[in-house]
Amino acid sequence: MIKNNLFYSFFQYNETNRNSYRGGFFMITHFQWKPLFKDNTLPGWKISFYVNKQHYQAIYHKDGQIEWKNIQPSDHLEAELKQAIHELMLFHVYE
Repeated sequence: MIKNNLFYSFFQYNETNRNSYRGGFFMITHFQWKPLFKDNTLPGWKISFYVNKQHYQAIYHKDGQIEWKNIQPSDHLEAELKQAIHELMLFHVYE
């Protein structure tokens, strides 16, 4: 069962070169998650989303660690994405 969320979130991006992120913000779109295991009591989720027309896939572990699957974001963007994903997971999974 995939939880599909056409959730649009804007997060400020704090890199010095902001030109590629439209004025210092990026947007997460089409955020989706589903349990990593068939037994829903075991923690861990597959997540996917888009940022700036780039599709990201990852595994969100029970300890909050994010394991990138298809693309590794830049160091600066990764820090901002991790914070945003933690907030989204708290809102959608741990509510």
